[in-house]
Amino acid sequence: MPPKNHSDLSRRTGKGSGSAQGENPGVISEKAPPPDPTQAHDGASVPSPVIEDDDGTLVLSPDEMPRPSSEDPELEDDLLNPAEGSRCGFIPGYSLVGKLGRGGMGIVYQAIQEKLQRVVALKVLTPAKANDPRYVQRFRREAMAIARLNHPNIVTAYDYGEANGRFYLAIEYVDGPDAAELIARRGRIGLIEAICIARDTVLALNHALSQGIIHRDIKPANLMLLNEDIRDENGGLSGGVVKLTDLGLAKIRENAQSGVRRRTTGRNLVVGTPGYMAPEQARGEAADFRVDIFSLGLTLYHMVTGEKPCKASSLAEVFEYLESGRLVHPQDLADDVSDAFVRVLDRMCARTPEARYQSYEELLMDLQALIVGMEPATVPVDPEVSLLAKRRSRLAACFSRGRKARSAPTSAPARPSTGRGMKWLMWLAPFAAGLALGLLLG
Repeated sequence: MPPKNHSDLSRRTGKGSGSAQGENPGVISEKAPPPDPTQAHDGASVPSPVIEDDDGTLVLSPDEMPRPSSEDPELEDDLLNPAEGSRCGFIPGYSLVGKLGRGGMGIVYQAIQEKLQRVVALKVLTPAKANDPRYVQRFRREAMAIARLNHPNIVTAYDYGEANGRFYLAIEYVDGPDAAELIARRGRIGLIEAICIARDTVLALNHALSQGIIHRDIKPANLMLLNEDIRDENGGLSGGVVKLTDLGLAKIRENAQSGVRRRTTGRNLVVGTPGYMAPEQARGEAADFRVDIFSLGLTLYHMVTGEKPCKASSLAEVFEYLESGRLVHPQDLADDVSDAFVRVLDRMCARTPEARYQSYEELLMDLQALIVGMEPATVPVDPEVSLLAKRRSRLAACFSRGRKARSAPTSAPARPSTGRGMKWLMWLAPFAAGLALGLLLG
């Protein structure tokens, strides 16, 4: 039966082929403009923000796409009647409950699938987009991609079709926030909880890859969280159940992990959200599943630190940043970040795909090691390909803490040490080391 309370419409699932909350992955342009003459500071040319995909669609970068004005007639194209629960006359078999948001291609509704009395997220192309075969092809691509996947960490597709000139896609409704909303609410996500979210996302991406699908738009807004308050056996937040959504930019091929196909056109292929895309994506080069590893690394950085990895406002600025910029070291932004976590993150975000993890299995093992408190297998990456800035010197950090301590109110003077504590530590150290070794070997 449908839920009784539909007032909180911020809790939803996939937000169309583009986020309903401002982070659209890309839209299709009417036609390609002349190449962008903008140059990066190092003299390298920046790919045009509008490019031609292998299937002939044109993808416009979200930071470059024109925003609709308040007079845009498409903004008024809403199927929802004033009365909640009204039957949708345009799409038979569905009752609309409320509007969840608007993406780059259409509107997303919370709806009831009448035959099964099941709550769904219903994506509907606007009439203007439905009249363009390129938008219809991209919308169909998302439906086909989701339909090929059957995994607990990926939203499920229920129905796809066209009725009365309306193209629609009914998918699983997730009653929870996305990771971007969680960051906005809390400021940042705790280290272990964020790693658990990343681990579940890796499981989803690995399954997608086994079916020949590369997501190409991993970011916090595309990671929905069901039962976010679930706690692990130690009482810590585990991130709930991750549901990967928004496959509108997915690349579907028979063997996604083998050699990458070369383009036969002379145009650059740039798809994804600029703030999270890999360097080879921004350059318009052929890419494989390792672009998703890079984007997940930036997503993990965002979750753990609370800071967006790239605040550039244009594709040209993103291109320059990915070529020569650096991320603030995560240990300078969050106190609970370990050296082991930094090694894993650095490997995920390496500038070159060859320096990143070469399989999801390797990455999964290292993330699981971090969760249980063990050392990951990966070694530090070459500083030349690292995206992380150097950590502030420990001496400077100690000096800063010392100044704070001196400015704090003084308490009663401490008693002088008698040296007994050091003696106890000398006796206990060998015992503790032996106990730890026994646990590891046992």
